[in-house]
Formats: sequence, structure tokens, C-alpha cells
Amino acid sequence: LRAFADKHEGPVRIVGEPVWPGRTATEYPACAQHEVMVNYAFAGLNATVLCPYDADNLPREILDDALRTHDNTTKYAPDPVAEKYNQPLEVPPEAITHTTHAGFPPIRRFVSTFASRLGLERVDDMVLAVDELTANSVRHGGGAGTVYLWSEPDAVVCQVEDRGHLTNPL
Repeated sequence: LRAFADKHEGPVRIVGEPVWPGRTATEYPACAQHEVMVNYAFAGLNATVLCPYDADNLPREILDDALRTHDNTTKYAPDPVAEKYNQPLEVPPEAITHTTHAGFPPIRRFVSTFASRLGLERVDDMVLAVDELTANSVRHGGGAGTVYLWSEPDAVVCQVEDRGHLTNPL
């Protein structure tokens, strides 16, 4: 969306809805961080972003986060929201793990086998995403990355951890 906004003089109007009542507790932290990053991504542009929230059906905590992540409110304070949710997911005991230092074919097989056993339709997409994450871990995250995979009702979850730290939120 930023590339689109950069190509047009504006005003650019965007409607985004990363948060809705059906989001799971696993998904929500990424949604809250997304709301924070939108502010940084579009700062200084002639752009308006509208984020509809189902205020009647969302918990108070989520609505409070929305007030802190939207710069048209008096409670605007996005950085604490980003810090609150920029945490590793709680890895369940049934998760399977694999650590890679180099040589990505083993991690690709590991992910492909896991996703295939679950009947995931887009196995290749998941393999590519995890491959990119682990490559970044090896190159920029201290030389190794640990992949955690597990399933939840209606979801496959992957978390990659390393010793790296991003200094630029975008």
C-alpha cells in the first residue's frame, strides 16, 4: 500500500480491517502491531486510513488498543502497544522444533512434511515463508534460527526465533 500511496499525489484513502471479532488470541498480537506500523508507514503522506472496528462485539482491551494505535484519538500512544505485543508466542508442548545454522533443504523438508501431514493446501507457500525467515535468522539473527510448528483449530502456526533484533520497526 505504501508503494501505491507513493505513486499518487493523493489524497489516498485506504480501508483496512486487520482486527475483527473472529481473530484468535494467537493472531491478535500481529494485528495490533500492524495497526502501529501503519502509522509509521504512512506518516507525512497525503493519505487517510480508515479502520472499521466492530465495537459492539470486540473486547474492551482491543478497543483500548485501537484508541492507542490511531493518531486521530486523544489516547494515541502506539509504541507501548507495539512493545506489549512484540513478544514470542507461547509455544505449546506439542509443537515440533528444528534449529538450522545453514543448509536450508532440511528445514524445507521439515516444514513440508509437517504441513502435508496436516493437509495444508498451500504447502509450498508455507515452505517458502519459513525458508525466508530462517535465511534471515542465519544471516542477521546470530547465525541460527529455531522453527516451532504447531496446529490450532483452523490454523497452522509457525514461529521462528533467533538472537537478532530489529532496530527499525518498518
